[in-house]
Amino acid sequence: AAIEGRIGLRVLLTRDTDENVPPDKRAALADNNKADLFISRHANASVRPAVGGMQVLSLKLDDYAAQMDSTTTPDVPVAVLGGGTRAIEVLPWDTAQVGFTEESSGIATILRRHLAEAGIPLFNPATSRMPLRPLVGVSMPAVLVELGFLTNTADEQALIASDRPQRVIDAVLATIGDVRRGVPAEAAPRPDR
Repeated sequence: AAIEGRIGLRVLLTRDTDENVPPDKRAALADNNKADLFISRHANASVRPAVGGMQVLSLKLDDYAAQMDSTTTPDVPVAVLGGGTRAIEVLPWDTAQVGFTEESSGIATILRRHLAEAGIPLFNPATSRMPLRPLVGVSMPAVLVELGFLTNTADEQALIASDRPQRVIDAVLATIGDVRRGVPAEAAPRPDR
């Protein structure tokens, strides 16, 4: 509601009830609606109750290098309305995010900066790249946000009985504003990450 109300962008939720929506179905919703940004929100947990803080993640490209090498599939002919065919390049589902990993990582860095400026505790490493199933099939910049650890009493309370949700919303809005102006070069991650 804040994104739609304050900046006038259309937001699609992959779910609005407590139901399980498979990652591929979430990705398909975003892809089929030609979304510009995919933000996957989650709550974390740990066997150690002292572990806490938010984390912003993006897809680690190294984990998909083998798939990238095998993506040289021939063009596939498809029927065209009115007759005839046209060749299209097929992008394997599990490599859809590959072309967006650098931009996604830059957006994760920007969001982390806005969260830190808002005084929100961050889990170290707060920004990192990992093999993330919810982001694999998304063909747009995408980040996964862990809102905190439900196994940490302070994080759990901050998610329900504080101003943290509003500060997170403000950080996301600021990040979207930055992204709309273009991901600045200084937000791009270093190659060793």
